[in-house]
Amino acid sequence: MSNEEKKIDKFSNRENSKFFIFFEWLSKLIILNMYIIVFATAGLVVFGFGPAILAGQKVFLKWKNDEHPELFKTFWTEYKSHFFIGSILFITCILFIFLMVFNLLYFYYNIEPSLFRTLGIFGNFFFIFLTILGFTFTNLFKQKFEVSNMQAINLSIRYIWAYPKQLLTFLLSIIVLGIGFYLFPQFFMFVSFSIYVAISVIVFENSTKHIASKKGDSID
Repeated sequence: MSNEEKKIDKFSNRENSKFFIFFEWLSKLIILNMYIIVFATAGLVVFGFGPAILAGQKVFLKWKNDEHPELFKTFWTEYKSHFFIGSILFITCILFIFLMVFNLLYFYYNIEPSLFRTLGIFGNFFFIFLTILGFTFTNLFKQKFEVSNMQAINLSIRYIWAYPKQLLTFLLSIIVLGIGFYLFPQFFMFVSFSIYVAISVIVFENSTKHIASKKGDSID
C-alpha cells in the first residue's frame, strides 16, 4: 500500500470513528439550535417558535435518513410552509399549559391535603404532558401519513401512549434536558432546542416504523 493510500485509509478510519461522529453530530445540533433560535426570534417567539421547531424536526429527519439537505433552504422552506400550523399549535399549547399550571397551583395552595388534592395535582401534570405530546408529534404524523390536523393530534397522543418504552424515553429525556439546562445553562443554551427536536424525531420514528406510510393505508 502506497503512502497516499495509507493516508486516505487513515483519514477514512478517523472519519468513521465514534469520536469523529460524536463531534460531527454535536456541531450539527449546535448549528440547528442556532437556526431555531434565530427563526423563533424572527417570529417574535410566540409566532415563530412553533414553526422553527417543526422546521428543525424536518431537517433532523433528513439527517437521520442520511440525507444532506441544503440547511438554510430546507429550514426556510419548512418554516414558511408550516408557519400557520406551527404558530397555532404552539400558542394553543402554551395557553393550555398556563391553564393547567393555574389549576395545579390552585390544588396545591387552596385544597387541604387529601386524595382528591393529590389526584388533582397529578391530573394536571398528566394533561400538561399530553399537551406537550400533541405539540411535539402532531406535525410529524401529519406529514408522514397525510392526515388532517385533528387526526394527527389524535395519533400523536394515541400511538405514542401505545408504546410505553418510547414514551418513557421521551419523558425522561425531557426531564434530563430540563435539569441539564437548569444546572448548565451556558452549555445547554447551545443545544437544548435541537436536542429536543432530535429526541422527538427518534421517538417518533421508533414508534411508527411498523406502520405503512403510504397515503391511503389504514393507520387505525
